[in-house]
Amino acid sequence: MIQQELVEIWKQLLRGVQHEFWHAVITTDDFACNLQAATNLTEAEYNNLLLSSGILFKRGGVTMVNKAQLDYLQAALVKENIILSITRSQLQKKGKNSFFAAVGRSRFKNPSAQAKANPILLPNRHGNGLDEERVLLLERLCAERASTNEPELIVEEQLPPPPQIEDQREQENEPPPQAEEVQRMLVYPGLLNQH
Repeated sequence: MIQQELVEIWKQLLRGVQHEFWHAVITTDDFACNLQAATNLTEAEYNNLLLSSGILFKRGGVTMVNKAQLDYLQAALVKENIILSITRSQLQKKGKNSFFAAVGRSRFKNPSAQAKANPILLPNRHGNGLDEERVLLLERLCAERASTNEPELIVEEQLPPPPQIEDQREQENEPPPQAEEVQRMLVYPGLLNQH
């Protein structure tokens, strides 16, 4: 389920997308039209929106599209009077299937037919169409994701380990109490008779 505030971002963005044409959900070199460019979002903004909406997710090192989330967005937008057509299509015979979306009903039966016709789409000259509240929300989403994806800082100089690690090292180097007594008995055999 996509949060309502994210549905509102999608609603505002998709109003500015040229209707009746297929757009690749994930940018590909094989298809000229993509939603990222059509919405006038930067690559980072667009990817963060897809990830926050659950449309993209990572499994291991592979990024995948969640069809159920696309379907949910489609249903949520119908309530907002926006028809979003979604299809999965293979552009090349041995290529992989990709997801495509069109605002309204596409003029072409599938993305392959659109690619063959090579229509000229007008650029979106109205910016991304987001109101101030949605711009701030998108900025916050990007900042949150950037802070969770920050690479670990590598410092050249050797810093002392945190206290808990130092304590653990000391404990690992200390012989267990029984071993200490056995060691004393071996060194001082006379102690054995005293016990």
